[in-house]
Amino acid sequence: MGICAADETHRRFLERAFERLGLAADLRRLLLAPFRETRVSIPLKLRWDGRETVRVYTGFRVQHNHARGPFRGACASTRPPPWPRPAPWPA
Repeated sequence: MGICAADETHRRFLERAFERLGLAADLRRLLLAPFRETRVSIPLKLRWDGRETVRVYTGFRVQHNHARGPFRGACASTRPPPWPRPAPWPA
C-alpha cells in the first residue's frame, strides 16, 4: 500500500516542527510511529440491476501516543458506501 498525499503532507509538517524544536532522531521516530493500528476489510456481495458484484470496504483506526490520556475518536473508512444514506427517523 503506497503513501497517500495527506500522509506526505503530515510528515512534512511534523518534520518542520521537529526541526524547530530540535528533537533527537529517536524522539522523532517515536512520535511518527503509531501506538496501534487496526484495519478491517469487509467483503460485501451487492445486487444492482440484476447483477451481482463483490466489493471490499476497508476501515481503519490509528492510535498514537496515549501519554496524555485515554484514546478517543471514531473509525474511518477509505470511501463512502455506494448506497444513499437513509432518511432520519420521523419524530
